[in-house]
Amino acid sequence: MIKRITLIIIIVVFGFVVYNRLNSFKTEWGINKDVVETDGLRLKGGDMTVFNASPYNFQSFQAQDDNLGTYKNEESVWTNQPDGIVGKTGLSSGRIKKDERTGLWWSASSLSNTITNNLDVVETDGLRLKGGDAIAFCDGLNTVAFGGKTDWYLPTQKELMQAYIDGIYSQDPEFGTMNAFWASTVLSTDLKTPWCVHLAWGFVFPRDKFISDYFVRCVRRD
Repeated sequence: MIKRITLIIIIVVFGFVVYNRLNSFKTEWGINKDVVETDGLRLKGGDMTVFNASPYNFQSFQAQDDNLGTYKNEESVWTNQPDGIVGKTGLSSGRIKKDERTGLWWSASSLSNTITNNLDVVETDGLRLKGGDAIAFCDGLNTVAFGGKTDWYLPTQKELMQAYIDGIYSQDPEFGTMNAFWASTVLSTDLKTPWCVHLAWGFVFPRDKFISDYFVRCVRRD
């Protein structure tokens, strides 16, 4: 009988201690309370109980990017370079812009995607591209010294991706970025399949170079 009473007393005391501890924990940490405001590295619960949140600073995340100037803090500075002569190059304009972060000079977009198919043919005068694959397209710019330069080439996948990150889509409409563009980089597992990069939406995808038509923009370095 005495043992039973002792056991009951122990259980009651233990339960009382646990209850008080849980109640204290709830008050201290704000369990089941909505976080309604932040104060430095502290969060305040619905009853304004302050508790430590994290050793890390709070961060604000931007959910989207656009070309209206709202989210440009992370973008590069782009400077206008002297325009090139469009002539018969197949470009949509003579615009040339320099990404000051990477030092790369970018031509405007090709006028259409039909210019950059699998045919590798350039007119003998070097001016008019007839079909012509994407690499031959940029070689054509070198033939005519577009913008006074003769070292234009088809950009790599990562160069196109960096151009997107640096805000190439935010440039003027005549620069032409609302399309997917060929990269000179091919899949490591399939040499007939290069990468394409969409400079307005930022996604990257592979396409068979013998049956697919996409746009081209050429690049050069200082």
